[in-house]
Amino acid sequence: MCCVIASLVFEITNTSDSQYLKHSFIDELPMEAIKMIKSIRKTAVLSLLATACLSTFASQAQTSEDQVLLEYLNSQPGMTAVIHANQRYPNRTSIDIEYMQPTDHNQPAGEQFSQHLKLIHKDSNTAMSLETHGYTGFSWPYLLELAEEKGLNQLAVEHRYFGPSTPENKDMEHLNIKQAADDMHRIIEAIRPFYEGKWVSTGSSKGGMTAIFHRYFYPDDVDATLANVAPISFGRNDPRYGEFLENAETETCRATLKEFQRTALLRKDEVTAYIKSVPWMTFTHETMGYDIAYDRAVAEHPFTFHQTGRFTCDSIPGADGSAEALTWEILGDLYTFSDQGLKTYGSYFYQAYTQLGHPELPTTHFADLLTSDPNDYRTYSKVPPENDHFDNIMRRINAWTIAQADKLMLVYGDSDPWSAGQLTPRIAKHADNYKFTKVGGHHESTIFNLPAEDRAIAEAALNEWLDLPESTNTLQHILRPVEAPKSAYAAIVNQSGGVLSDEVIVAKMKEAMANPQTLSKYYGK
Repeated sequence: MCCVIASLVFEITNTSDSQYLKHSFIDELPMEAIKMIKSIRKTAVLSLLATACLSTFASQAQTSEDQVLLEYLNSQPGMTAVIHANQRYPNRTSIDIEYMQPTDHNQPAGEQFSQHLKLIHKDSNTAMSLETHGYTGFSWPYLLELAEEKGLNQLAVEHRYFGPSTPENKDMEHLNIKQAADDMHRIIEAIRPFYEGKWVSTGSSKGGMTAIFHRYFYPDDVDATLANVAPISFGRNDPRYGEFLENAETETCRATLKEFQRTALLRKDEVTAYIKSVPWMTFTHETMGYDIAYDRAVAEHPFTFHQTGRFTCDSIPGADGSAEALTWEILGDLYTFSDQGLKTYGSYFYQAYTQLGHPELPTTHFADLLTSDPNDYRTYSKVPPENDHFDNIMRRINAWTIAQADKLMLVYGDSDPWSAGQLTPRIAKHADNYKFTKVGGHHESTIFNLPAEDRAIAEAALNEWLDLPESTNTLQHILRPVEAPKSAYAAIVNQSGGVLSDEVIVAKMKEAMANPQTLSKYYGK
């Protein structure tokens, strides 16, 4: 039963890897359990269940190719590979890999750290899904949606400075997108020669960003890239996200969210007392400080609310809501900024402050109740940056996607606040790029939950890019109905081949959307 629960926890809490709920017995779980699962991010919950569940997976016999693969992997300098003790997937072999990487790729003879990889091997002639995690990887092999749907091999890579893939001295200077791209490049150089098929890099949210960043530095390492809900932020306190929140949903919903934020701050003592009264709510806030964490959780709430799309505005407790209801409403974010949450996500805040950028959260309507500035990311990292320098490389990557990227597929949800930072792929005449926006979609949007027509187009492109047969599990899932027509993509031909401004792109997209003949080309196809 714990394996079923673990799988269910993953699917309920997952907003990055975008799995559908496939279990009809979700309604049989106690409501309090569902609330807890939904309020705490997946890594924290899964880590509690992984060990117990692994022992129930059935073992799988190894094939002769498995032995050849193991010998090959272990022959690579600095690489150690072992068959995972328990196998979960029929006709596949799960392999745990540790690969020694330079902390600083500019000093390859210097300090090394062990980067953790999970390989789910099908056969050497099949295409590979390179899953780029933006955070900590899974504790056990987990076949993600793309590899499962398309029948691919899968290599999942834990991001440097997350989980056990962290240098011993934790010198944060080397946590940047170029060093992470260098990690991916060395991994591909070591493992790809064993495989005959094409490679597609993919990831969701920060994992999708990681895939795009790697492709920016090493465009020829893989054959294509599929990035789900991958934003790009132009500096600290990027105002585009705040503008999104100020226009999301209805005016009534926005007013309800703002009222909740003021209520949560005004009744902070009640929420704090309720948390202390629940025995299992034992997370602490020594790193950031409870007051700062509480301010941040309240400020973050509308963003999280719209990002997940799990509840309606009617579910938000009002000024007369109970302390219990107020607590459950912000518990997930309050956990994220706890010592336990920062152990998992703290490195992200460092990256956001130094290089990735981050959203500006609207605070004007409750600024009089704050004790700190929720938009100051310096307080969110265990190891604050040594200087205040911010690397503006995100604008260069944005320009690259418009002017040079090829075989890049992007998926967004138009109800997801992160879509305010969405990228636009190259739209030159011969570009083979795609961009889909799911109407009503949130941060779980992928090609596999797009409307049927859009999904078919996306899968056809992937099949072509990866030399896959057209019949590969296409339209296997029951698709959610969509009330509005697709706003997914427009074929825009930039005859000059230059970098277009955002205003020109928008104008051309509107023009293309009004022209069926142009629209049918789908970005030059």
